[in-house]
Amino acid sequence: MTHGKVVVVTGAGDGLGRATARAFAECGARVALLARGREGLAAAADEVERAGGEALVVSVDVSGAKAVEDAAQQVVDAFGHIEPLQHPAVRLGVESDARAGPAGGAGLLNARNT
Repeated sequence: MTHGKVVVVTGAGDGLGRATARAFAECGARVALLARGREGLAAAADEVERAGGEALVVSVDVSGAKAVEDAAQQVVDAFGHIEPLQHPAVRLGVESDARAGPAGGAGLLNARNT
């Protein structure tokens, strides 16, 4: 199903992103690995290639729109196109729940795509 497809995975240097990249590679995908940490990306690229995929490493902070556009262009330049985007990189933060009032407690856990 994904054999030969070009997949972009953010947060690919560790955790969920790295596992996702490896899973796509096991299906024969060409995987663009995006993350900030070069060391984690290098290890992820090795895993992708050992699993049968083709890896492209792009060190980028995906919180900036221009950086994401530039990274996407690198992927297109290398692989010709982009198919699905797997974006497991999220930022977790605590935000106050104004509805709870002064006795409202700890607030809300909020996951945002970055």
